[in-house]
Amino acid sequence: TGSPQQRALLAALLLRGGRTATAAELIDALWGEDPPSQALAAVRTYASRLRKALGPEVLVSESGGYALRASAAVLDLTAAQELAAGAEKLRAGGDRAAARARLAE
Repeated sequence: TGSPQQRALLAALLLRGGRTATAAELIDALWGEDPPSQALAAVRTYASRLRKALGPEVLVSESGGYALRASAAVLDLTAAQELAAGAEKLRAGGDRAAARARLAE
């Protein structure tokens, strides 16, 4: 659930495999080279909403970024990686709308 950007944030965090993603990395994942002026505030808002949906023990803040701490039973990492890889190919090819649609799946 949530906005396309919120789902994109979740996908970006899933791809990190439990490692912390910095705010800059997440901003790049969501908007690429053209982030909005309030990108950091938006990332914080999306993270807050995800934390409410997933639980504070699943989405944690650490070292100036965010990380997911969940078992494979909670999050289907493989499926998320496949969707995100497809979305990245679309984005790299210049089709950001299709990339966002892929992440919305």
